[in-house]
Amino acid sequence: ITDSHDNAVVSGYYTLSVLKDDMLASAEITQKVEAQRKEDPYFLTSKVLMTGSPFTKGRCVYINYDHPQWKEGLGLFVKQLQDHCSQVEAARILVREFSSTENKQLKTAMLELGLVEQKLLNNCEVSLHNWNTTEELMNSMKSKYRYSFKKEILRYTDDFIVSSEKPKSQEEIEHCYQLFNNVNQRGAELSMFGLPRSLFEAMCHHSEYDVIRLYIKGNNSPVAVMFSHVNRAIYNALIIGLDYDYVKSNNTYKQMLYQTVLRAKALKCEHLDLAFTADMEKKKVGATIHEHYGYVLEVDHLNFAVLDNLD
Repeated sequence: ITDSHDNAVVSGYYTLSVLKDDMLASAEITQKVEAQRKEDPYFLTSKVLMTGSPFTKGRCVYINYDHPQWKEGLGLFVKQLQDHCSQVEAARILVREFSSTENKQLKTAMLELGLVEQKLLNNCEVSLHNWNTTEELMNSMKSKYRYSFKKEILRYTDDFIVSSEKPKSQEEIEHCYQLFNNVNQRGAELSMFGLPRSLFEAMCHHSEYDVIRLYIKGNNSPVAVMFSHVNRAIYNALIIGLDYDYVKSNNTYKQMLYQTVLRAKALKCEHLDLAFTADMEKKKVGATIHEHYGYVLEVDHLNFAVLDNLD
């Protein structure tokens, strides 16, 4: 959306996706719904027109708040979404994701356009420019997290061999894919469909994606993997995979978070985005928590009425 002088006022992209209606519901609700999906895989799912895509996160709508016509530009953007929503018969529109500061500016404007605020999962971020050593990283944390960092992470570091070499063979990629599926099938805070194996192959062959694998010493297969995207000075941790036989005994999840921090630092990035969920565990590697919001326009309320009855 541009003004008469061709200056950008609002811009963004959106995708049409089939999403689970219980995506942000409680673990108890998701368990009930997933039991039904064993018979009907698309039970309580809907076509959703959303800014960004199910695979991406972060800011996907640009709004020039300094422009005197930004609200009019936003109205045109939402109108475009509504027109397309009608054409493809989507059940809802989701415009995301905005920081708490941006949310204060947007809330009233979005409500006037018919979109209701929705609290999304918190985002976890680590600053990489205010420390250089592990000790300095630890000292930047609150005392209770410093204790957990030493007891739950540093204590186990010598158990692992860390590889930042991308998987090359089909067998290696398949193993990483299965580690991801282990996590996806247990997803409690964010109920999402799985991802295709071809996506993992593409990430392994794309120069902007980084892959970390953790091996228990003496074990030839990785017990954890992290797929991330490197965007200039920002390291975006996207997808984790775990072998749950080692999560408790070796704290592999926390170790992978720590190794991701170190990897982002080694690549001279300034900022690490550790994405959603597991806020407490991510605080133990220096993450700060930021609230994020979206805005929803419901066209078909039926499925959410069914979800309410499952509560």
